[in-house]
Amino acid sequence: ASETRGSTTVICSDKPGTLTENRMRVIALSTARGSVDRTGDAELRSAAESDIALVRLARSAAACNNAELGEDAESSSGDPTEVALLEAAAAMGLDVRVGPRERARREQFHFDPALRLMSVVHEEDGELFVSVKGATEEVVARCDRVVDADGSERALDGAARSGIEGRAASYAKEGLRVLAVARRPLDPDRPLPEGREEAESGLAFLGLAAMFDPPREEVAAAVARCRAAGIRIIVITGDAGLTAAEIARRIGIAKNPVVITGAELEALGEPEL
Repeated sequence: ASETRGSTTVICSDKPGTLTENRMRVIALSTARGSVDRTGDAELRSAAESDIALVRLARSAAACNNAELGEDAESSSGDPTEVALLEAAAAMGLDVRVGPRERARREQFHFDPALRLMSVVHEEDGELFVSVKGATEEVVARCDRVVDADGSERALDGAARSGIEGRAASYAKEGLRVLAVARRPLDPDRPLPEGREEAESGLAFLGLAAMFDPPREEVAAAVARCRAAGIRIIVITGDAGLTAAEIARRIGIAKNPVVITGAELEALGEPEL
């Protein structure tokens, strides 16, 4: 082990929990009405009073979720991203308890790393809905409508799509992890969707949730020592490229990080790799 460590020239590192604390917190939410920066819970409660899309976003994010919120961060369980979404929904005054959530759920399509989506069929106020959360580009591609602050829906045209993608990119450049949320009602007289392709289509876009996972305090110094020893550090993560690049800049891995996506990596030949 000592010989191997002494000859190390490259370290490939995961991001959450290794370079960062893996303690997500929703710090901004964005709907058709605009962005709500969360410096405290009062901002969310106030914004929710006049933005139906924001309330629906929180409800769908809590429904499409398998985490459990405890009294504090240490007693919560589940994926840190899902815990953060539950915590934000609870800050708006929504019921995020596991029992009612499971009783309302009719079907679940687990997170698929290839599709970068998760969805559930659930009951809300006596109606059935499909709620979806996942990568912005994947969710937006399955939406044909957007929900406004008054709850009305309009066509998701090119300008609206560009606005959503621009907002998501802006969040990512700040080092934030971004998830999109959408949903659609189901016809009560028709059977449940047979598969996820049917379920995750014809959606109404609700908004974006931007989360921050702070870098671990000791990482910048460790990175500096590695660089001084001539060791390259490569970040491998499921996060968006812009998000990973900003974190890499913050902790000193690279001033101008080069991002290679999974699809680009698959297309490389052996010499290029």
